[in-house]
Amino acid sequence: MMERHGHGVDLLTSISLRAICLVCFAFVDDTDLVISGRDRFTKGEDIKEEFQTALDQWAGGLIATGGALAPAKSFCYMIDFKWTGKDWKYRSMADMPGDFNLLMGDGMREPLQRHEVDYAEKTLGVFVSMDGNENAEKRYLRDQSVTFADQMKTSKANKNDYMYTYTASFMKTMEYPMAVTQLLEAEWNHIVAPALQNSLQKGGMSKKFPRAVFYGPDHYQGFNVMHPYFNQEITHITTHVQDSVNGSQTGKLLQGSAEAFRLELGLPFTLGTVKYDLVAPYLSDCWYKHLFKFVSKQPLEIIEDYPEVPTL
Repeated sequence: MMERHGHGVDLLTSISLRAICLVCFAFVDDTDLVISGRDRFTKGEDIKEEFQTALDQWAGGLIATGGALAPAKSFCYMIDFKWTGKDWKYRSMADMPGDFNLLMGDGMREPLQRHEVDYAEKTLGVFVSMDGNENAEKRYLRDQSVTFADQMKTSKANKNDYMYTYTASFMKTMEYPMAVTQLLEAEWNHIVAPALQNSLQKGGMSKKFPRAVFYGPDHYQGFNVMHPYFNQEITHITTHVQDSVNGSQTGKLLQGSAEAFRLELGLPFTLGTVKYDLVAPYLSDCWYKHLFKFVSKQPLEIIEDYPEVPTL
């Protein structure tokens, strides 16, 4: 229905010119509608009317099928850029004013919350901001770690149970957002520190137990616990390989990002063959760049089925 009325986003990958058409991202009753400008010259203000029309169309479809939008759980962002003379910056709400409303089942309208691009909302269990900053997600994961540590303090169990609970329960909470997080090793160490220290102590060990042994493989008498940073990076690799191969919508978006990355890089490229530190300063930050950083520092090469920019 939305597509018939012309709503959504149409993209072309920058090298292969493959079409990517999106109306929304949806999982059960959690839906993100996306509207974009027709070309790179379209200003944010120019799509306000189109977005409100698409919003009304979506709300009308929900109402017709017995559903409704929840104003308290609904929010939006407007994303546009301005040139400062040296760099592109996100425009603020003050630079780009605009209000939107939600059509309700009784025909009344409720105001729609709008946020700045650096403000993160929790979506499907992960705090996501439009400018990519992960401050809210880091705070959330750290709070989860502190809560788990407090629970360890007051619990009474067999010493072996504490480490099992840490690896089989707490670390699963940490694993959930890893497909999208781009946290550094030091950041993960800070996040899990409270939970790990209390778990070690309750398990009869010093909270300063050597981490090389704790995260080491059992082949070398280690505890065989996966460090969350490496777990995150392996999750990125498997996500990239699996979705790129199976041609999912996520895979198409990753291809679009990878082709734009190659165009910006300007070199023949496969993941793991170009020195990250040499080219990182002029590449835009993105999920694919983070993947490139990790792979380039490992004895790995990932050959992708993406077109390359030919050299002169």
